Amino acid sequence: MPNQQNLNVSLPDLAQTLEAAIALHQAGKLKEANLVYQEILSIEADHFDATQLLAASLAQAKQFAQALPYFQKAIALNPNSAVVLNNYGHCLHALERYEEALENYLQATNINPQYQEAHINVANTLKKLERNEEAASAFQNLIELNPSYFTAYVERGNLFLKLKQFDEALKNYDAALLLNPKNAGIYCNRGNALFELGRNDESIDSYDRAIELNPNIADAFANKAVVLIKLRKTTAALESIQKALTIAPKHLKAMMNQGVLLSEMKQYDAALETYNKVLSLFPREADAYINRAVVFKDLGNHEKALADYSQAIALNPKNPMAYSNRGNLFTDLKDHEKAFADFELALKINPDHYAAYTNRSCLYLNLKNYELALMDAERAIALDPSNHNAYNNQGNALKALGRLDEALVSLNQAIELQNAYSIAYSNRGNLLYRMNRIDEAIQSFDQAIQLNKDYVEARWNRALALLVSGNFEEGWREYEYRFDNSKLPTFSGKRAFPQPYWLGQESLAGKTILILSEQGLGDTLQFCRYASLLAKLGAKVILECPSALMNLMKEVPGITQVIKKDSPPPPFDFYCSLLSLPLAFKTTLETIPAPNAYLSVDPQKEAFWKDLLGPKTLPRVGLVWSGSAKHSSNDLRSIPLAMMLEHLPKHLEYIALQTEFQKRDQATLANNQHILNFSDQLKDFTDTAALVSNLDLVITVDTSLAHLSGGLSKPTWVMIQSGPDWRWLLGREDSPWYPSIKLYRQDLSERWEPCLSSIGKDLLKRFPN
Repeated sequence: MPNQQNLNVSLPDLAQTLEAAIALHQAGKLKEANLVYQEILSIEADHFDATQLLAASLAQAKQFAQALPYFQKAIALNPNSAVVLNNYGHCLHALERYEEALENYLQATNINPQYQEAHINVANTLKKLERNEEAASAFQNLIELNPSYFTAYVERGNLFLKLKQFDEALKNYDAALLLNPKNAGIYCNRGNALFELGRNDESIDSYDRAIELNPNIADAFANKAVVLIKLRKTTAALESIQKALTIAPKHLKAMMNQGVLLSEMKQYDAALETYNKVLSLFPREADAYINRAVVFKDLGNHEKALADYSQAIALNPKNPMAYSNRGNLFTDLKDHEKAFADFELALKINPDHYAAYTNRSCLYLNLKNYELALMDAERAIALDPSNHNAYNNQGNALKALGRLDEALVSLNQAIELQNAYSIAYSNRGNLLYRMNRIDEAIQSFDQAIQLNKDYVEARWNRALALLVSGNFEEGWREYEYRFDNSKLPTFSGKRAFPQPYWLGQESLAGKTILILSEQGLGDTLQFCRYASLLAKLGAKVILECPSALMNLMKEVPGITQVIKKDSPPPPFDFYCSLLSLPLAFKTTLETIPAPNAYLSVDPQKEAFWKDLLGPKTLPRVGLVWSGSAKHSSNDLRSIPLAMMLEHLPKHLEYIALQTEFQKRDQATLANNQHILNFSDQLKDFTDTAALVSNLDLVITVDTSLAHLSGGLSKPTWVMIQSGPDWRWLLGREDSPWYPSIKLYRQDLSERWEPCLSSIGKDLLKRFPN
């Protein structure tokens, strides 16, 4: 103990001295009060009140580090003082030692369960630590202590909003409004909860109430715009955004929403201008770089999009959305390795990032890995049941896996969640087409087009549905949309020349017309028949086609000259794409030009194959069981050779007519030597035509061989998948395009066995043993 003779006060005066210090403390004279507290402690080192008050005074002066040892000493002197524990927690909180602060607040509430301030500090610290569920419970404790505590209801509402427990958020906002019915901010937050619950009209009403109470609440205008954007009320959304920006010209959310809306409206220059302004005001706003990258991606400027995503990641390496969106860009660029890497990074940062699962499911769909696509879509839905994009992907994966009824449920759910979702309407149309529900498919395409007048993919799909139903008049017109979207497989066939495009209006007498082949080889084989109609109009016909067909096309009636695809053409007056000729000639079901044989065979090659095959002792049947692996629907139209052989009678001679074999069929072919395979000698279609001419019958899936054989007027049996290609129409066993063709159709089960069983029976009837 110090020598008491050197002090200004004596022990009996300590109580009065403490009162004097407290008076100085309460007057805000902290330095003077601290000197007195320290003087008391120099007399009585373990004086509890002087210790804890000195600690509190130092903390009040923001000298937190200096206050810590005094708090610790006070707690050692009196470990059951809830006030000291609470104040110590405040000091630790100020030093960002949140976990320790929380521990002391909790001790304070354990000692005094009615201590409201300590309960408030527990709740706020849990909120700071983002332990949101515990924070919500802590605010509930406060409400039980004080049912009129307005702030606790508001904070619980905000926490439940973060936790995506929107019903609970709404209940707490409503409770807060009972205590303070004129609080504009609560109505604004309440609108956010209603929006997340899909109660859009009520959400708008809540924002409007906020605006009525406070016409200068920019957040309400900005948030209302989000709902209006979802409801496709573009004009109203822009007005709401403008009002927000009039009130607060630098309102970040309003500017970001403006950019999103302008981007959706395809006003890309204006959207870029908006994001550029955002970044000039907020140069470290990573989300603005992400959104601007989306615009650059839509514009096809992949380099700038990539730069913006990378900048967003540099600013915020923990933002999973930047990686997920960049993964989408790499998906479009077919850089699958980098796409996968970005999705993995997004999910490493946030294993519950539903957008990354949604986007990765798209990548798996592109790679035809449908099981994994389905798994990722289901994960996304589990994390966010309102994720309409994930339901769309789930529907597409289920469709690809042949689970059509389930796919329809998923696509309907996507549309229910987002009734302006044009892509889902188009996908549902494709699914209904495959299910042979053509009228419903057309209706779904109509809804997609109504939502997006420029949705040419939906228009093209609608054209296919119209054509398969026999509505050629409207179908041919819509089919012209095949050249208007670079994402469609037909776009690569689009050509442009200075000469007029002929669609039947101008006279062709004495004129030269260039006909451009397009799409698959089968399309050229089917529609080259129109050359004779052009010739009858007095035209000289030049056909541009793939090299594999050139020799065969030279002998087609009406064709004057054949040139290789994409080679410089000779002089001509008009041009037309091959599959636009039915439109030009106004072809209907009744006027389809269907000559018995418009393709011909080289006599020398026909004789060559006759000699090679040798004397015929059994009926000869050509087989085609799978098509080109490059075809988008090859999995649906192809059949395993082993399955086909199970249904074919043994007393016939079978000849493989295809030149491309899947791995699954190679072993089967090798183990069945009775199937003749001349694939090495089939150099072009003139060779195949000559071989076909020596056969009695051709059995084929829907490939170019069906058109070759039909064009030669060879008896041909074609196996057609459920949801057929438009040219085979619906429900018919014959084809108005080919008199010699008979069709065998899958039923809705999409199994090939019933078709093959019927073929086997018909073979026995045609060629009895």
